[in-house]
Amino acid sequence: MKSFKDCADCPEMVHIGAGTAGIGAADTDEEATRAERPWHTARIWPGFALSRTAVTSASFQAFLRDTPWTSGVCSQSVVANDDQAASPLVNRETSMYASCVSAGDAEAYVGWLTAHTGQRYRLPTAVEWEYAARTVGSPVLRSGDVAEIVADCWQDRLPQPGFENIASQSGEYDCPARMLKGGSAADDAKWRRASARRMLPHRAALVDVGFRVVRDE
Repeated sequence: MKSFKDCADCPEMVHIGAGTAGIGAADTDEEATRAERPWHTARIWPGFALSRTAVTSASFQAFLRDTPWTSGVCSQSVVANDDQAASPLVNRETSMYASCVSAGDAEAYVGWLTAHTGQRYRLPTAVEWEYAARTVGSPVLRSGDVAEIVADCWQDRLPQPGFENIASQSGEYDCPARMLKGGSAADDAKWRRASARRMLPHRAALVDVGFRVVRDE
């Protein structure tokens, strides 16, 4: 699949076509949590562009050099809805992908990217993220390096069809907690399932947590 970049420091993007896909976990999935149900079919229209990987450390550092934004200090544990051992701290300047970032850091980055390119960038919604994972997937989209912050406020159940995008877009909603999709290599395999969802405290900056971006088309 052909990819593109809007600038040298921008993420590599791929087009995700419009269509439909099943969202959430089936009743037979024993690893699913309440937040992954009820399963339903979601329609995505129009299509959008999604970064092939999580935002790289190099691109995030370009944003920090170009703005007065200051990232917070990384916590020593990965957020999860179960008991999980702490992971070692990471050096965000030497990691391949931006990590130890909060939802605020991610929103500031997409604001910079929008101003820098003249294109509208934002965080993907949970449904967009899952739709891309199910319809395109690997090797076009690389995952498993970091868990990824998405735009949605945390919800403990899947919303009904047509109401999936209960998201924090440009600060419209003040979320006490955001949502994570996907997982890092250090996470249990159940968090790397396409339907998996976890809670992320809004201001938390955690190890092995980064983000991917969408460009509206």
